[in-house]
Amino acid sequence: METQPYWSGIADGSLHALTATPAAALSWAWERFDDRCCVLASMQDAAVIELAMTVDRRFPIVFLDTGYHFDETWQTLRAVERRYGIDVEVVGPLRPADPDVQPGRCCDDKPALLEMALAGREAWVSGVRRHQTERRSQADLVETDGRGRTKINPVVQWSDADHQAFVAAAHVIRNPLVERGYFSIGCEPCTSAPISDDDPRSGRWAGSNRTECGLHL
Repeated sequence: METQPYWSGIADGSLHALTATPAAALSWAWERFDDRCCVLASMQDAAVIELAMTVDRRFPIVFLDTGYHFDETWQTLRAVERRYGIDVEVVGPLRPADPDVQPGRCCDDKPALLEMALAGREAWVSGVRRHQTERRSQADLVETDGRGRTKINPVVQWSDADHQAFVAAAHVIRNPLVERGYFSIGCEPCTSAPISDDDPRSGRWAGSNRTECGLHL
């Protein structure tokens, strides 16, 4: 499931790897940045959280609250806190929820929420995988985001089969909506079950050309 690390050198404190295990990438992130790095969690499942907790239980876990998340997502967050004995850092919302909000409008707040979450921090960890979208196919293990901060994508090389195998082997917490066929979970107004068997993310912003919430652009 995981490729073995091939280091081309870390003498200068940088991570130069053609391939690396998720655990190795997260260990590097913690050693280099410690709590100046956080894991951004959507609470679709806790795969990356599980990996981070094996590195150090002090790894900050951050959840961006737009004000429009499913009850099941909050249930997942509380289950994560109980399993690992941690307090998830909840950032937001920016404004009171609007019952008539248009799909996608909730997501427009996420970049600002992320900027709040990263205040005083130098790096963050995402669960982006290359196969998820065409835009994400070019993602690197370690890159610089549009804010000038270091972004670590420890599971960037994982296929769906890799991900599912890890979830099963580690008994990873999953959002209850996954069992109901929601394979990409965001805010409630812009999330539905997939409308295409070939695209697990087709339930996000269905009927529009949107493919990203803005966090990974």
